[in-house]
Amino acid sequence: MTKRDTRPLESAEEAYFVKRVREAGGRAYKFGQNGLPDRLVLFPGGLIVFVEMKRQGERPRPLQDKQQRILHAMGAYVVPFIDSHAGTDDFIAHVRAGKLKAYLERFWTNETV
Repeated sequence: MTKRDTRPLESAEEAYFVKRVREAGGRAYKFGQNGLPDRLVLFPGGLIVFVEMKRQGERPRPLQDKQQRILHAMGAYVVPFIDSHAGTDDFIAHVRAGKLKAYLERFWTNETV
């Protein structure tokens, strides 16, 4: 008998993420091109962030990683993955505190944020 995967589906994480972004005054638009991040997130004041949503424990595929690096090199704010409600809450807390760059440093440690 195989063990059932009990992790929340990516769609459940996305629904929670969209709700929390709206509560923070932003909008999270679905972005559907192959390899590009799942969400284009806009906050008041012109803050725009690309966010990849993942199921808990999953990480971006090679094409996604490549596209994220291209966007980052062009100066875009890119969150390579959020895979939990806690990850969403941490992202929102940093945005609300005006500390997005500090949040992004965990993903882009060897590169300029």
